[in-house]
Amino acid sequence: MTSVADPAASSRLTPERRPEATEEQVRQAVERLRATFAGGRTKQLHWRLEQLASIERLLDECESEIADALAADLGRPAHDAWLGDVASTKAEATYARKHLRRWMRRRRTGLPLNMLPGRGFYQYEPLGTVLVIGP
Repeated sequence: MTSVADPAASSRLTPERRPEATEEQVRQAVERLRATFAGGRTKQLHWRLEQLASIERLLDECESEIADALAADLGRPAHDAWLGDVASTKAEATYARKHLRRWMRRRRTGLPLNMLPGRGFYQYEPLGTVLVIGP
């Protein structure tokens, strides 16, 4: 059985006391994420901007807890945790939030002669639920 930290558990618990999720809880969490994506909500600019702002706020509010967890798990000093994990992640979220509107814009593209006078464009969209495993 695979065991992961329960995403619904309080982030204020220490790593030693954090309850682990069962396979069923993980399956239900993934189903909820897939249902959210299928509903189309994640394609909206407003929703994406709110998610990025929430990441920035989380990193500000829980900086000490993140540093404590990195110290407990990896033996990383607080200043290294801030520089290598908290500040860089927050900067990436800020950058994405500031550029998201432009990234979501349709981009015109040329068409072959046999398709004229039509117009072509492409637009990037999220593809679905993914699992990211990082250090």
